[in-house]
Amino acid sequence: MENYWQRCLELGRLPTADEFEESKLLAEQIGSPKQAFNLLKGEADIQALDQAAKERTEDLQVYFALQQFNKKRIYKHMPDPLKRDIKAFFGDYKTAVAEARELLFSLAEPNLIDQMCELAHQQLPASILNDSHSLIIHSGFINDLPPPLRIYAGCATQLFSETDGVDLVKIHIRSGKLTLMTYGGFATQPIPMLRERVKINLRQRTVDFFDYGYGDYDPQPLYWKSRLIDASFPDYDKQQSFDKRLSDLKIPELAEGHGPSLENLTTLLRMKHGLTIKGYRFFRAQSAIAPS
Repeated sequence: MENYWQRCLELGRLPTADEFEESKLLAEQIGSPKQAFNLLKGEADIQALDQAAKERTEDLQVYFALQQFNKKRIYKHMPDPLKRDIKAFFGDYKTAVAEARELLFSLAEPNLIDQMCELAHQQLPASILNDSHSLIIHSGFINDLPPPLRIYAGCATQLFSETDGVDLVKIHIRSGKLTLMTYGGFATQPIPMLRERVKINLRQRTVDFFDYGYGDYDPQPLYWKSRLIDASFPDYDKQQSFDKRLSDLKIPELAEGHGPSLENLTTLLRMKHGLTIKGYRFFRAQSAIAPS
């Protein structure tokens, strides 16, 4: 029964016999899947199943919305589990597609994008929200976004599919753009350096590339990385400690725009505070042994 309930939560609905490995044993001991579910109602957390159904419905809305850009799949050729999902969550295929298309076309409304960015900022474990302008998140949180923003990001990847290695994603609220940013040392350095920025304009269907370090732009440091990661990142605790130490120094230049270049920060730390950075720690500039 526990295994059956877990399978219900995985699917967001009651599994059919071929979707549950122990269905024969269940039938012998309990009866039909519906009978088993009725027995579970008194013991299981039905709200958890409702949440699973909601999440699965949203996943399908995103899927069918992005399918509008590809060759349409004929319903009769779809796998049986997908057909069952459609019936359980939408009633029929026509309704599923209609809801997905409505959600897709709603992305033209900046106010909706604004609301969804606010919602995402509240729900995600880490993000930076620039009011009514943009939302910045780590690429690992894309699938945790509300469905409209997942579709928004999916539309952008229809224009630019080379997203491997992208660290940060910036959703522009009013301009219909999405920016992908790749950093050197994002996973290993307290101040990663911007190496490549790709700006995708959904309205004009254009893609612009900006090369930092090897092109016309100098590498740009990313300060306060701890605001964009959570405890699932290996360096989270070290990054938090580093950012707090840097914040305690109250360096005015760090409050201005993107902050100083890494070279200028190094000079400021040495000249005004007698410090130098090694890894995630600060040391006295005169000594490479004792930490500050």
